[in-house]
Amino acid sequence: MSELGDIEAAVVGLIGGIEVGGSALFASVRGASGTTARGVVEILRRERKPAAGVVYEGRGAGDKYGMPDEPVFSVYCVVESLRGGDEPRRGSALVSGGFDALSELVKALAGAVILTVRQLGYVDERLVAADERSVVYQQRYKVFSLPTTTAPTFDGVAICGTDSVVRVQVGELRQSVNRFSFPGVDAVFQQVLGLRNRPIVWSGQLRAATNSALNAIESNLESLVAKSVSASMSDGLGRSFGNCVPVQYRRWGLRGKHTTTGQALQSFDMEFSQLKA
Repeated sequence: MSELGDIEAAVVGLIGGIEVGGSALFASVRGASGTTARGVVEILRRERKPAAGVVYEGRGAGDKYGMPDEPVFSVYCVVESLRGGDEPRRGSALVSGGFDALSELVKALAGAVILTVRQLGYVDERLVAADERSVVYQQRYKVFSLPTTTAPTFDGVAICGTDSVVRVQVGELRQSVNRFSFPGVDAVFQQVLGLRNRPIVWSGQLRAATNSALNAIESNLESLVAKSVSASMSDGLGRSFGNCVPVQYRRWGLRGKHTTTGQALQSFDMEFSQLKA
């Protein structure tokens, strides 16, 4: 099977594993194709409800060097209720509604690592169709490549834990210069004052077996920022950077729970400053 086929199968598997109250949320989950959203919806309306379909949307134009963009997949969900009213959208004590389905899909898919070296990134969400008995929503996810790497370290310690998914973005190394010129001289002179700090950002998703374990990781990260101690850093790809100081730790979004492993999840980034190269 091609990589795109493997990605589709992995996303279908994640959606099929979503449970609410001990039962599968979706009665049917499948890969689908259609040139329009309406075409996909027509396919899914013939499935048992609630139904979900995973559709490959294509790749973007890519970067200025001609490298293609990452693939984008859409997830369509159809929720139906013969009782009508608000139940297709809001659900009830008896059935899950469209809002429930959207929430569970985001928890299961956003940030999920598939095929070991791929991660799903949430893009956007929209209402596709609705009537008195059903609603159809679409969520889009970009499939990012993850480098084969070991956990990055600070002062020799994997401060984010070994299960977390962490990308290390190394910023530019900059010189500070003083530029000047003289009247009547067609030239600009500069005096190099030395190198200045380089930004390095860790970003991704913290993962721990329990909320308590994740609390401990986050508490340690904030403590490192408060102490502002300089130490060496390894990015997990064989590169090391000395004289790095933690500058800021930020949480992004709400804490979640992995639907298959049960791990506690928190999207984050942490900024470092390399004071001297």
